[in-house]
Amino acid sequence: KGSCGISPDSSLISINIGNTQIQSDRIRLSISKYLHYNAIFSLSWNIHLNFVGYDDADLFHFKYIFDEAITSGRNGKGSIFVWASGNDRLQLQNTALNVFTSHKLNINVGSCNNDYTSSHFSRPGSALTISAPGYNVYTTDIYNTYKGVYGTSFSCPIVSGCISLMLEKRPDLSWRDVKMILMKTAIVPENNVNSHGNPSDINWVENDVGFSFNNYYGAGVINVSKALSWSMNLW
Repeated sequence: KGSCGISPDSSLISINIGNTQIQSDRIRLSISKYLHYNAIFSLSWNIHLNFVGYDDADLFHFKYIFDEAITSGRNGKGSIFVWASGNDRLQLQNTALNVFTSHKLNINVGSCNNDYTSSHFSRPGSALTISAPGYNVYTTDIYNTYKGVYGTSFSCPIVSGCISLMLEKRPDLSWRDVKMILMKTAIVPENNVNSHGNPSDINWVENDVGFSFNNYYGAGVINVSKALSWSMNLW
């Protein structure tokens, strides 16, 4: 009988970013056409380098994309960029070493399991924003079939769907409002954190503005209903 996504009334637009070689000038041109839309850019891809800067893999146009998105996106409210953090924890990758996805505009999404434990593959780090289910996610597949999948690429659109619901009710929310609400309403799990061999600090800390934070979760696990409630009633 099919299934229903988190934000079933959303419309989708795909943007061609090239094949094996990322062409950031092409991406910048394509994205710029949609900056005025009340849109969420959901990006389930990443760069696999030990350290990623704007000069790597022709990424320098992203610096301009992000700056333009803050000032011009959604008619001055700022565009929403949601990124999959990556699936390479066991290779000791870290979100803080990825300059372009750790830009302040971006919402960096890690993966958790159905018991709220952090997925063993999910890339950790201080630039992680929030986590969402990304292990054994049941979704559509080719040839009109369904399958269980895993990866932060499936966590990312869950967060994007939540933001779509928020903007459906409150299109006036800025990019900072969206990010703040997601982090403020996130669930802080009680599970013991397993680093799976990655040396990042596993402890929860409270930062200077009152967020609980952990390198393996970000602010915690997304709470869609609470984020939507805050958007409508408490913000």
